[in-house]
Amino acid sequence: MTSTANLSLGFLLPAADRPAWLLADIQELIKLTIQTETLRPVLKRLKPATYYNRVVKEKWDPVSKSITRRVRGTAGGDRIKVDYDVSSSTASLVSMKILLNAVVSEYALFATIDLTDFYLGTLLPSLEYIKIYIDNYPPSVLADLGLLEFIQTDKQGKRFVYFAIRKTMYGLSMAGKLSKDELVKLLHASDFIETDTPCLFRHRTRNITFCLVVDDFGIKYNRREDLDFLVACLSAKYHVKVHPVGTKFLGFTVDYNRPARLMSISYPRYIPDLLARVRPNGVKFASTPAVYTPPSYGRKGPQLPTQLTVSLLQPPPLSPRSSR
Repeated sequence: MTSTANLSLGFLLPAADRPAWLLADIQELIKLTIQTETLRPVLKRLKPATYYNRVVKEKWDPVSKSITRRVRGTAGGDRIKVDYDVSSSTASLVSMKILLNAVVSEYALFATIDLTDFYLGTLLPSLEYIKIYIDNYPPSVLADLGLLEFIQTDKQGKRFVYFAIRKTMYGLSMAGKLSKDELVKLLHASDFIETDTPCLFRHRTRNITFCLVVDDFGIKYNRREDLDFLVACLSAKYHVKVHPVGTKFLGFTVDYNRPARLMSISYPRYIPDLLARVRPNGVKFASTPAVYTPPSYGRKGPQLPTQLTVSLLQPPPLSPRSSR
């Protein structure tokens, strides 16, 4: 997978794959305005508007043998302040490991679930506003989305549209908490309760337990119908990706040999992924296996003025032999 996150769309448009990036950008705008109804165009804003940031990503699809490109529209959360707590808890790594140990001990099954677009679709307590420049969108797309009558022009002659942010979206500081509260409410309606351990859930009557990390579920279950019940519960609001035999969870590779009651977790791509993130241009070749420690030149502490002390100005004492 190749990630180009945090690069602007304008940086990528001159490339040969410009049509693919434009199409991905259009699809994201359609999702935000039509499919999820997160954004609603307005002519006037009732408070300062934040900016629209496109986070782009490309991923290799081993099935189709092609690159899929994604543009994720995010709001500039640093310009939006709220007066309530926006922190949200997740299951700890210790909780996950204890759950996996319980899977082995109870000869249970392990599954994973991932929710698509988890941060989209939860109503905000109050409207926020965002400003999106629309010069890269074809007129036909703007017409289909009903945006032509909302187009304005700034002092530099660039066209834009104001949108009211009705629901949570990526980039908002409160998106995580509000989305999780909505998810917990949905789970409670189906008798899934959170235990005293944060983000560890059990069902009141069914033998199914899971830990929740944002939108990722690690699930211990014994019967497929219990897993299907959880999937049906979540499908009432979200698009659910379910893996009845979980082999990937939170970046870890999970290898579960149920007959042998042996489970191992590993992170085989930890070093390559770390190097790709911190040294995208590669690591410079070293001609020696020893760790190079560069020499330190100069004085590190404060430099004191050079002064002759009284002892240096006085002549040395005469020895007994010289005094004779």
